Formats: sequence, C-alpha cells, structure tokens
Amino acid sequence: MSVSLKTRVAIFGGGVAGLWLLNRLRQMKVDCLLIENNRLGGGQTIYSQGIIHSGVKYALTGKLTVSAESMKAMPDVWRKCLEGGGEIDLSNVTVLSEHQYLWSPGSLAANLTAFLASKNLKSQVTCLTKPDYPEAFSSPDFKGAVYRLEEPVLAVKTLVEALAAPHQDFIVKADVSDITLEADHIVLLAGKGNQALAQHFGLTLPKMQLRPLLMVAVMAPHLPILYAHAMQASDKPRITITTHQEGENVVWYLGGDLAETGVNRTTEEQIAFTKKELKILFPHIDFSTAKFDTFFIERAEMLYEKGKKPDGPSMIVEKNVIVGWPTKLAFAPLLAQQIMERLGLAQGEGQVPLASTSMPPMISIMPVIANYPWNNA
Repeated sequence: MSVSLKTRVAIFGGGVAGLWLLNRLRQMKVDCLLIENNRLGGGQTIYSQGIIHSGVKYALTGKLTVSAESMKAMPDVWRKCLEGGGEIDLSNVTVLSEHQYLWSPGSLAANLTAFLASKNLKSQVTCLTKPDYPEAFSSPDFKGAVYRLEEPVLAVKTLVEALAAPHQDFIVKADVSDITLEADHIVLLAGKGNQALAQHFGLTLPKMQLRPLLMVAVMAPHLPILYAHAMQASDKPRITITTHQEGENVVWYLGGDLAETGVNRTTEEQIAFTKKELKILFPHIDFSTAKFDTFFIERAEMLYEKGKKPDGPSMIVEKNVIVGWPTKLAFAPLLAQQIMERLGLAQGEGQVPLASTSMPPMISIMPVIANYPWNNA
C-alpha cells in the first residue's frame, strides 16, 4: 500500500539514534516523522550489550586513546536522562547495573594498576579489595585484580520503549519504496540500511563499512549476575559479559574480542572456543548444563581509511539528506545534537525555522519493538 507523507524532517531508522533525534525534534515542536520498515530497535540496537561506555576499555594498553577521550562525558549525559533531569526523560528505563567491573587474571593487573589509578581515570575506576568482589570472583581460586568501572548498563528493550512511547503518532511503519515523501530534510539513521536508502534517494555518498560480530549467549539458572570486561594486553577486552534474567534462566551475553574474532570461526567452533575461554576464566563455575547460542550482527559505520574504527559518531551531508552513524549506543545523544546543529536547531536558538502546526499522519501504524536475540533463538 502506498503511503503519502509530508513533513519538514523525515527520519529513517527506528534504532536508538533515530528515536533519540525524534525526541529532541519533537521537544522543539519541529514537524518530523520517523519511518521504520521492520521493528523498532531491530539490528544493532537490540543486539548491543546496553553499555554506556566511558571509553576506559579503549585505554587498557596504558594510555588514553582518541576513542577513550571522546566517550569520557557520555555516562554523565545518560545518567541525567535516567534520573529524569536530562535532555530526554529516561526515568522509565531499566538500569541493569550502575557499574561494571574490569578484571584481569595473572600478572596483567600489575602492569595496569598505576595507570588505572592515575588522575585521568580516578573518577571512573576503583580498585576493589576481596570483600567487595562480585560473586563471580569470590572463589578462593580466583587470582587477579578487580576494578569497579562507573559505566551503567541498560536493558536496551526498555530504552527503545521509553524513547518510542511519547511519540507513537509520529512513528510510521513503511518501506521507503511504498512512500511518496515530501520533506525539506531527510535523515538516514538506519545503520546497515543506510546504504540502500542512500541509493534510493540518488546519493553518491555514503561509503559505509561493516564490522561483524559473532555474539554468544550462555543460559543457565545458576550463573552469577555479572557485568564485566576481562582485560588483556590490547585495547579490546578479551571478553565482555552482560547479564539478563529470562524466567528461571540467567543469560550471559558475551561480546568483546571473543565476538570480533568469532566471525572467523563457525558457529560450532565459536561455541567450543567460548566454553574453553569460560573454563579458563571461571574454573569454579560449572557450565556443563548451560545452553549456548550464537548471534551474528554487522555494525555499520562510515568508511574510514583501511577500515579504521571511527572515534565517535559520523555524519555526512549531500543535497538535503543527512546520513549518520552513532558508532556506539552511548553516542546517540551526541549524534542527535550534531544533526540538530546542522538543521539550524542549536541549543538556545530562539526561532525554530522547522516548526509547524501540522498534525500526525493519517496512517500511523507504529512498528512493534524488537526482542532480544536469545528470545528469538
């Protein structure tokens, strides 16, 4: 069915980046619509681990990288929103944990202790003593160091729900090929889908790169609650663990270097490799009855020379179209601000040139919200 839509700003992509921008524009009474052809939060958003990074994990080689510096302010921005006092009210979002842990087996911790205790990271990292270790490291057999990292972890599905709920009348489920669109500005925030959308709108840009992951979920009733990164001698954690409760089961959702290198393994090889890693890292935990699943996802980013990972959100403009990638979930507010500035809606401007009194579209069927990948397994 063909749908005719008229708006000042049309946003394509119902992940956190698109929904965040929709909220900001609606706050300023800008005439805008969000268009999603599948499920809200599907793809990169729902497959993410919900970590609001401060960049510390990019500093594990012993120095603050550009990525680490650019992410430093993000947790504070999000915390204000989660407390109901930021640019968007996210007080209904479930915070799975207010902090995470960095841990290291063996002597690696000794090499990093001075750096992690430095003034650059003093407000973000705390070295713990054994009585304060989380359950997963409470075994007498555990050897190493544990640090508490002040980065919150969110239940991503509740984040999508909180961003979508206030603006349901301005979210449309439709495929771009079924739309007759009249818009002053078009914003593409569809992740991997940006390439096809750019071609639809006749753009010569953007050039995009995909960075694949093979994530793993481990499910068993007896797993301890844990949000943590296993350190290694690189800027990528050996393994990153976040935890979800699903009925009687606890789900460990695993990323980090395990997921990045996992794309070079088959599903069976990835599960076997994960079991071996967990046995090394948690010899005191029994994984023999746990269920293992893998989930493939491709992160979309603006193309950088030699495939280098962007240090922050990316945005390019051609004609009346803005194409953006947040790079990380935590960067969604920053990307939205950059797009608003490009639209002439910088914070504090008195006149809003894109405001109008138009009504929501007559046909406004909101897409359903995506499930976590292990719920679809």
